[in-house]
Amino acid sequence: MSTRKLRTRDQTSNQATLGSHLAKIDFLPTAFLFLWQATPSADSAFFFFTTNELGFEAEFLGRVRLVTSLASLLGVWLFQRFLKGISFRKILGWSIVISTVLGMTSLLLVTHANRTLGIGDRWFSLGDSLILTVMGQIAFMPVLVLSARLCPPGIEASLFALLMSIVNLSSLLSQELGALLTHWLGVTETNFDKMWLLVLIANLSTLLPLPFIKWLPDGDPQEVNDRSLPPTELYEHHATGSMAEQPFMPDLVPEFITTKEEA
Repeated sequence: MSTRKLRTRDQTSNQATLGSHLAKIDFLPTAFLFLWQATPSADSAFFFFTTNELGFEAEFLGRVRLVTSLASLLGVWLFQRFLKGISFRKILGWSIVISTVLGMTSLLLVTHANRTLGIGDRWFSLGDSLILTVMGQIAFMPVLVLSARLCPPGIEASLFALLMSIVNLSSLLSQELGALLTHWLGVTETNFDKMWLLVLIANLSTLLPLPFIKWLPDGDPQEVNDRSLPPTELYEHHATGSMAEQPFMPDLVPEFITTKEEA
């Protein structure tokens, strides 16, 4: 069998396998993640607020970035150590609510109420970024775990890439909606009169997907979901010598030897 025919057969088989597997996957959890990640974001406007209004230099912003990077590692550790056994529905639901409440602390910085409390802008920004990043990482870890659990055996890489593309698309939509909301409120790089309203709307909008929380599985997240494939398909896909795992060399080597002997 020629290499071209073998590759065509493998491609046709892989496409048919991918299509059959996708038809059996429940995409409601993915839809929930999309709705959650697509809510408007005020990050772009908040960046201009910190640089133009509060006067944060690039050096200080680099320190904030370092703190948030360390906070992300702390969030991963906390999730792995204490929260990995909690169901997706509970941890995402509570994470959304707690993150929304903690996100309201940004209003203190926007309205300069932190100065009334005797807390400087830089210290408040560092502490606020630390807490919000830890909570955000704890909220995002179930997204990665859930995406991995949705992938049936055999097409893990392809489907995980598809799910991450959907999440990235929702993040892009979030930025665009935030930019549109910023424009409607008249917030610019020099006018921050309604910045507090932008932050308030952006935080409250993260609660909008909560009515669809039942789209998420409520079982043990540590259980590997093999129910996406029937037992026969699991065996055929992972069996030694199956079409999907058959290499090219065993078919090509005999032809090469035969041609050499005839010559």
